[in-house]
Amino acid sequence: MTIFKNLRTVACCLAAAVLSLALAPAAQASTPAVAAGSAHSVLLKTDGSVWAWGRNGLGQVGDGTGLVRSAPVLIGNGVIAIAAGGDSSFALRADGSLWAWGDNQLGQLGDGTNQNRTSPVRIGGGYQSVSTNGKTTFATRRDGSQWAWGQNDVGQLGQPGDTSKTNQPSPVAAGRFYAAASSGVCHGAGVTPQGSLWTWGCSSRFVGGTAGHFILGQRGNGHVNANGLNDPNPPDPAPALLAEGYRTVSTGVHYNLALKADGSLWIFGSGDFRDVVAFMSLVPLQVGEGYAVAAQGSHFSAGLKTDGSLWTWGLNDVGQLADGGVGNTTCNFGEVFAFDIVACRPQPAQVGSGYAAMAVGSKHGLALGRDGSVWSWGGNDEGQLGNGTLTPQKVAVALSIQAGSPVLGPRLMRVVPVADANTLAAAPFFDANYYMLRNPDVAKASGGDATAARAHWLQSGSAELRESSVLFDAQWYLQNNADVAAALGHDGVGAALHYRDWGITEARDASPAFSLGLYQSANPDLVAAFGENRRLYQQHYLAFGVSECRRASRYFDARYYLRTHADVAAAVGNSCAGALIHWLNNGRAEGRVAVQDAAPLYPR
Repeated sequence: MTIFKNLRTVACCLAAAVLSLALAPAAQASTPAVAAGSAHSVLLKTDGSVWAWGRNGLGQVGDGTGLVRSAPVLIGNGVIAIAAGGDSSFALRADGSLWAWGDNQLGQLGDGTNQNRTSPVRIGGGYQSVSTNGKTTFATRRDGSQWAWGQNDVGQLGQPGDTSKTNQPSPVAAGRFYAAASSGVCHGAGVTPQGSLWTWGCSSRFVGGTAGHFILGQRGNGHVNANGLNDPNPPDPAPALLAEGYRTVSTGVHYNLALKADGSLWIFGSGDFRDVVAFMSLVPLQVGEGYAVAAQGSHFSAGLKTDGSLWTWGLNDVGQLADGGVGNTTCNFGEVFAFDIVACRPQPAQVGSGYAAMAVGSKHGLALGRDGSVWSWGGNDEGQLGNGTLTPQKVAVALSIQAGSPVLGPRLMRVVPVADANTLAAAPFFDANYYMLRNPDVAKASGGDATAARAHWLQSGSAELRESSVLFDAQWYLQNNADVAAALGHDGVGAALHYRDWGITEARDASPAFSLGLYQSANPDLVAAFGENRRLYQQHYLAFGVSECRRASRYFDARYYLRTHADVAAAVGNSCAGALIHWLNNGRAEGRVAVQDAAPLYPR
């Protein structure tokens, strides 16, 4: 049994600390979400239940029947995230297991077969996020590794040297992690946690037919196809860096919508409209600002801004723009040499407000109100709106089903460059001394230099979710706040900034060693002095509370720990700060009981 040496010396490091301990999350509510396939819809409620409706011929709804469902049906429970695309659906459970159902002809479910599934099948364990366009699927495991499966005939999966279909998870771009990744018909795109936008696959492709044409610019690198039917530059599956400063990217059939960290929305690639928002842009072109999320349906797009307003543009033949048709005009739609005249709106326009999340299918849309209401609009030929009818809706209508509780509004986190290391050092979530204490390899490499330690956390430690303070643990924060994880993915810097900007004031717990709510309730004298200024509670705990043995966590009680483990008490001289350090470094791994009447807790 190992006792951490020199505990009295290192206990002082707790006076400005931040941490990253992956506690198995206690039972908690899921963050409501909506997802849309081509003509089916999926809802995740606060209680973790998953509901689906719409097209079901290939098992898209997942109820085992294959029958069209025009109203929501319960599919399962214990879920924390969902995804849908094409005719496939996915659900991620709190235990890390990934489940899938629906169309599997291209191996897009990842179960090792090409058999369609009418009810959920388990794909594997250890996952933390998933996204799909119905033909290719990307997923991230809790260790940060990226995996993909499905169609890959022109390099959609970003796997150099492999253009075959794959019906089971295979690693993507070894050594690179995408916080957001997706693919179109023949290309893919991903954004790293540091904001680097990468693209792969085709940059031009001939589309057949009597009036064949070239789709151009999907990779956003300025590449233009040569005149003629044969592209002299075949698709390259190897990811290449396109630009910096991005947060998310959504790929459509032949074009992309990418969000920068400042909320500006950019488009590149080409669509089927001759005169709708950047018909063809070979490089990223800005089309708006203030967005938190954006996505494409079949020839239409929608975006949700950080103020909760919903914006749409593009094709509007069945009401998919949710504007009642009042903004309709005529657009040239189709191939380069032959156009149809269709109803559309060329530019983005606001069509609603008060929303917290949204998703779009081929010709329909879904949204969650901040009050937990569920809304749908657009095409409804297969019941995809979930209102019990097959009638299209040209404006958003509320469904009878509710998400369960108020939903966190859309928020876009910004990317923080390494140059901001000094600014980050002043924030409550990072302590260079503690970081080096918990990461001996960094301490050795940096020679004990605090600036070098901060730079290491920003460059790689944050992406690895390394522990950085007793007040904040990025991995634990993401696991216990599913809405933040859904928005940020595997992003240590973004999680830290979310905690600093919102989490503290919202009283979100961010570490197994410190709970704002518990510290307040257990110390009425501090409540009288500090009121609702939650940052003061943090400062008090670091400066006085930990050494005064004030309890600040439901997972750890310093007095009980010292009383129960005489060897620790002897080694640390009954120091509560020393006891906390011992528990963080050794006690949990050794299975030591740290609170009365509780079994050992294993954060990792």
